[in-house]
Amino acid sequence: MNKHSLDELLSNYTKKEASPLPGSFAQDVMREIRLRKERMPSGWLSDICTMLFRPSLLATSFAFSVAVGLMLPQMLNSSNSQRAASGLGLTVFSSAGHNVPSGLLAKR
Repeated sequence: MNKHSLDELLSNYTKKEASPLPGSFAQDVMREIRLRKERMPSGWLSDICTMLFRPSLLATSFAFSVAVGLMLPQMLNSSNSQRAASGLGLTVFSSAGHNVPSGLLAKR
């Protein structure tokens, strides 16, 4: 086995000429493109699927859904407790009450 260095191998390849392409190369390429297009599903449904299933769009929608899933329960719980406190009139006992002595003292 004859071991050549990489530089020698690359210099040998650059000295060789590329083999000529067949005369029908361009036609063969165009025929292959046309055949692959015919094999692909067409129609509005496939257009929508290719548009929606891009990695960037999937990652963005996943991140958005995780953020909404984490924030929504906290927002609902806090609004429910605020609504319950205002419905029961529990602000009387806090320093935010304006007509009670503790509220008057907190303002000063």
